[in-house]
Amino acid sequence: MRTADGYVRVSKVGGRSGESFISPDEQRAAIEAWARSTGSKIIEWHEDLDQSGGTLDRPAFKQAIDRCRTGLTGGIVAAKLDRLTRSVVGLASLIEDAETHGFNVVALDLGLDLHSANGELVANVLGSVAQWERKRRADDWEAARRNAVGRGVPNGRAPRGYVKRPDGRLEIDETEASKVRQAFRERATGVPFAQIGRQFGWSHSTTRQILVNHAYLEA
Repeated sequence: MRTADGYVRVSKVGGRSGESFISPDEQRAAIEAWARSTGSKIIEWHEDLDQSGGTLDRPAFKQAIDRCRTGLTGGIVAAKLDRLTRSVVGLASLIEDAETHGFNVVALDLGLDLHSANGELVANVLGSVAQWERKRRADDWEAARRNAVGRGVPNGRAPRGYVKRPDGRLEIDETEASKVRQAFRERATGVPFAQIGRQFGWSHSTTRQILVNHAYLEA
């Protein structure tokens, strides 16, 4: 008999209703019906109440996955895929984790079951979608970065020695910029990162990040 842990999640307990809402009791009933139909045994239950599915960092979910990884249970079962995760990237991470540690992931609404032929096909399709989504996000971010740099409005925090104007463009902060110039001059003569950092009150990692930052070369 294969074993699994049942997982139940509700993002907001109070005042929920409607066709899309599935209560903890309904989720449990669906999982128990699956266990009976497949000859499986649910050996422990995990509930995350008032927890978003947008992240995998949930107390009960993490406990269930830890049990899966250590072989205390054969897998994790949820009534719906979005009870496990609402993120395609999160799904890809979960499937990869399951394949690495050899445990099963079951989502009843979509027929996801890594230990069945049909379920494995579903996992492959969902995994491909997740991989596409990760690449799309990376491409979108890179396009946004190039566009911003082209307009003189780089993403993120201003490099040390610059400040952002209200319109998002950079201008030189001469007090800090003079330190950066001096740091580059000293590094060019072979002065160690640590020594440069101590001089200006920067940590070793901060000093290294400054001196390898292409923003200064492109300025």
